[in-house]
Amino acid sequence: LGASARRHGRTRAALLRAATTRSALPLRLSVPESPPEPEGIEVAAFDPDDVIEKYGATGKVAWVYRHFPIPQLHSKAMKESEASECAAELGGNDAFWKYADRIFAVTPSNDGLDLALLPQIAADIGLDRKKFEACLSSGKYAKKIEAAYDEAIAVGARGTPHSILIANGAYIPIEGAQPFSALQAAIETALKQKAKPA
Repeated sequence: LGASARRHGRTRAALLRAATTRSALPLRLSVPESPPEPEGIEVAAFDPDDVIEKYGATGKVAWVYRHFPIPQLHSKAMKESEASECAAELGGNDAFWKYADRIFAVTPSNDGLDLALLPQIAADIGLDRKKFEACLSSGKYAKKIEAAYDEAIAVGARGTPHSILIANGAYIPIEGAQPFSALQAAIETALKQKAKPA
């Protein structure tokens, strides 16, 4: 998904800064993701950037990232997910997305990123390397990522792409590489139901 942000000539950090920090939004699109997938793994046909551009500024929909490392496909995903949380600890929401975008930019296909490069990536986006290394070696975010993975499994995720539209307390799965039109139809239906008087 980092590639999609770059395709639009912007970073996901810039797109999501406002949209992911709003509170009391009517709908949330939860997207369990693994860091870069091995070559040949299908990616979502819709672009979350499109969701945010259409609905995020109005406060109708929040795009929510959830860690979903799949070790059977990507043995390094867990540590890369932990690294993104350390980036967030040291630099906030913007640093999380800058770090995630950079991971997608530098990772070769087929699980090829050398994990020794994770601290350098942190330094490249302006984070304190020593503090980042201490955070990453502590493993302090492993349980948080495992909990996000378990939550995704509990609501039906079995792989990526998999998105979940959370509306009116209901979980609406959007499985596989669905086009934006399918997602938009689900969002519009949920918004209309939300607008109906009780």
